[in-house]
Amino acid sequence: TQGVSSAASDVYKRQALLAEDPRWQARLQQLRQLRAAMQSLPVDTPSHSAADLAAGVFARVEQRHHRHQRWLVAAGVALVALVGGSQWLQGDRSLQVAQQPPTTPWGQTSDASGDSLILALDEPVMPLPSAVQNAVYESSR
Repeated sequence: TQGVSSAASDVYKRQALLAEDPRWQARLQQLRQLRAAMQSLPVDTPSHSAADLAAGVFARVEQRHHRHQRWLVAAGVALVALVGGSQWLQGDRSLQVAQQPPTTPWGQTSDASGDSLILALDEPVMPLPSAVQNAVYESSR
């Protein structure tokens, strides 16, 4: 109840200031004139509806997306042409390499099956330290 009585006393104080103080009366009059002026301001009507604006924005985004796609495709085609042209100028070495069986870095022919991995673990191409050899041996048991 104390909050209500304090609020009520504030209202009475404001009303007394407005009734007696010419500065407060002038301020209140200015605020009323400002409110009336703002309410009489013309409101611009949009030339396009919100739906038209959104459709235009999405159309521009879609155009940019397609433009980027065209650039990426053109760059990909240029890259393929560049690589293909350089291979053609080198004399079709890639076709000869493709016809040979794949080799390991040590010059050995490797088969494409998974057995080559087991052989490499059982009989390493390079000598391994004993700690690594023991770990490989223990994990294969």
